[in-house]
Amino acid sequence: LNIKEMFKYIKKDEDLIYDEYINIISEENSYIRHWINGDIIMYKGNDFKIVINQSNIDYIEIIIKEEEKIFEINIPFNLNEKNRIMYIEKSIKELFKNNTKIILKDKLVYWSNKMNLKYNNVKIRDKKTNFGTCKPLSGDLSFNSRIIMLSDSLIDAIIVHELSHLKYPNHSANFYNLVKKYIPKYDEYIKWLKENNNKLVL
Repeated sequence: LNIKEMFKYIKKDEDLIYDEYINIISEENSYIRHWINGDIIMYKGNDFKIVINQSNIDYIEIIIKEEEKIFEINIPFNLNEKNRIMYIEKSIKELFKNNTKIILKDKLVYWSNKMNLKYNNVKIRDKKTNFGTCKPLSGDLSFNSRIIMLSDSLIDAIIVHELSHLKYPNHSANFYNLVKKYIPKYDEYIKWLKENNNKLVL
C-alpha cells in the first residue's frame, strides 16, 4: 500500500476516523483531573471533597482532614493553570506513595506471617492499572501507590492476592482457594474494583 492509496482510504473513511478520534479524545479527557473546588477524590475508601486555597506560599501544601472528609490543597497565588494542575498532581502522587508505604509496612508483615509466605523486596509505584504484581521466583512484590485510595479490606485483598502468587504463580483453582481462605469476600471486592475503577484516577 503506497502513500497515495493510503490517503485514498483515509479520505474515503475520514468521517468515521474523525468520529473515532473524537471518542478517544473524549474518553481521555474524562480521566483528566483539573483540581478545582468541589471535586471528589477517593482516599482510604471514602470520598473526600477537594478544597483549593491560594496563599502566600511557594509550594503545594496538602492537608488531609479525615474526620471532615476534606482534601485541602493550598497553592501559591502565582501558579498558572498548566503548572497548577501539574504540581498538584505531582504532590498528590508523592503523598499517596508515602502513605501507601506506611500502610503496607505493617500489613505485609501481618499477612506474610499469617499465611506463612515470605517475600523479598517491595516496590511502590504509581500506575494507571494493576494494583499489585508478584515475581514468585525472586519473591519481589510491587504495589500501586493508589491503593491508599481503597478501603482497608480491599487493600488486604490485594496483599493476599499477591502473596498467594508466591505459592501459586498462576490463577488456578488452588490459587483462588488460598486467597479466599483468608479473604472470603474476595469476589465481591474484585467486582467493586471493576465497577469503580474510574474513581481511582489522578
